[in-house]
Amino acid sequence: MNHMICPLCRQRFTYDEVRDIDRHVKAKVPIVCPYCDQIVLMKLSHGYFVTYKIENYLER
Repeated sequence: MNHMICPLCRQRFTYDEVRDIDRHVKAKVPIVCPYCDQIVLMKLSHGYFVTYKIENYLER
């Protein structure tokens, strides 16, 4: 799992890449914040990205 902080709402979340898809061409796919639903990053992938909230995150 990869971690990221949304530049808009400042919430930390994790994301995974799903790649086992038949006939999917490598293309830029969005990583969307699970808190505010904004596109955080466009990244090259052979599949798509799934994001997850991190509950009770305390910024240190």
